[in-house]
Amino acid sequence: MREDAQPQRWKRVGPILVPALMATGVVVGSGVGARAWFDTRDEIDRTATAVSETRRELDGARDDLAGALAQLEAERARMRTGLATLDTREGERDAAEGTLATTKDRLAELRAELAAATADLAEREGQLVGLDRCVRGVVEGLNQAAVHDITGLDATLADIEDTCGPAGADL
Repeated sequence: MREDAQPQRWKRVGPILVPALMATGVVVGSGVGARAWFDTRDEIDRTATAVSETRRELDGARDDLAGALAQLEAERARMRTGLATLDTREGERDAAEGTLATTKDRLAELRAELAAATADLAEREGQLVGLDRCVRGVVEGLNQAAVHDITGLDATLADIEDTCGPAGADL
C-alpha cells in the first residue's frame, strides 16, 4: 500500500467515524445518565418510604412516652398519697407511743400504790387478828368478871396483854 493512500482513507472514514463515535458516546452517556437518574429516583423513593416509616415509629414512640409519663405521674400521685398516709400513721404511732409511755408510768405508780396498799392491808390484817384475839380475851374476861371468877379474869388478862398492845389496844 502506498503511504499517500492512508490519508485518503481517513478522509473518507473520518467524516463518518467521528460523528458515529460522538453519537455512540451520546447514546452511551445518555444510557448511563438515565440509569443513574433512575437509580437516584429509586433511592429517593426508598429514603422517603424509610423517612415515613421512621416518622410513624417516632409518633408511636411519642404516644408510648406520653402514656408512660401519664402512668408515672399517676404513680407519683399514689406515692405522695402513700407518703402522706405514712406521715399521718407515724404521727399517730408517736402519739400512741407517748400515751403508752404515760400509761406505763401510771401503771408503775398504781403497782407501787397497790404494793403499798397490800403491805398496809397485810399489816392491818395482822393488827386485826391481834385485835380480834384481844377483844375475844376481853369478852372472856368480862364473862369471867360477870361470874365473879377473878382468878380466871386475871389469868385471861395476863394472857391477852401481849396481844392487845401491838393491836393498838392498851389495857
